[in-house]
Amino acid sequence: MTYLTGKRVLVTRAKGQNKAFSKKLIEVQAIPVEVPLLTFQLPNNINAIQQEFSKLQSYTWTVFTSVNGVRYFFELLDRFQVAFPDTMKIAAVGIKTEQALQEYGRKADLIPDEFVGESLAEHLMRVLTKQDAVFMPRGQLARKKLYDELVQFGVRVSDVTIYETVRNDAIKDTLNTMIQLEQIDVITFTSPSTVRFFMELLEEQNRTYIKDAVVCSIGPITTAACIRQQLLVAIEATPYTIDGMIDAMQQFFKRSE
Repeated sequence: MTYLTGKRVLVTRAKGQNKAFSKKLIEVQAIPVEVPLLTFQLPNNINAIQQEFSKLQSYTWTVFTSVNGVRYFFELLDRFQVAFPDTMKIAAVGIKTEQALQEYGRKADLIPDEFVGESLAEHLMRVLTKQDAVFMPRGQLARKKLYDELVQFGVRVSDVTIYETVRNDAIKDTLNTMIQLEQIDVITFTSPSTVRFFMELLEEQNRTYIKDAVVCSIGPITTAACIRQQLLVAIEATPYTIDGMIDAMQQFFKRSE
């Protein structure tokens, strides 16, 4: 037995991303309840994106801040038939992003100690010069802090939206039924967008059911999003990974016994 044995854990990640989390939960005898609150899609301005990719040779660094950014980037490289420059250096915000790069035969040249944009900006500014140019392929909901700091530092930066994160409205009834029947022991959030979409999809009359719910956040940025929505975070992961979340949940329920 583990301290998560029999605990029903709400997994709110997108379909396709939730499997790895659910598998790890099953390994510690928890019961994953998959309710994907979001999904991803290509933007409509695909021609404009292609123009940005055609200039890729003029950049010295590509900065990836998410696994989705990596996957959509390399899919678009193939679609546009653009070669990844041999001299291009790569920065990645965390271990999972680096692992996604490895799937495409690439390795990160720089990974920060903490898996947040502020730490990545700090590390980048130690190695960048004013002659460098940074290509940032991201989603439309990505925080602007990293971009702003690099621009202020004085390098040329292109912040290119290559995918969109959208709310999965089809899951609304399932989510509300789960919450109303109090079938969830822990609600997990892995990004600010999962927090926002959760609250948007949750019907007003069901909000009372989550007041005593155990909320687990993947890290401080997501925790801040919870606070803005008046959600009390009982558990915050360290490090800011799925494994970190599971370890933090284990420790929380160990203390509760």
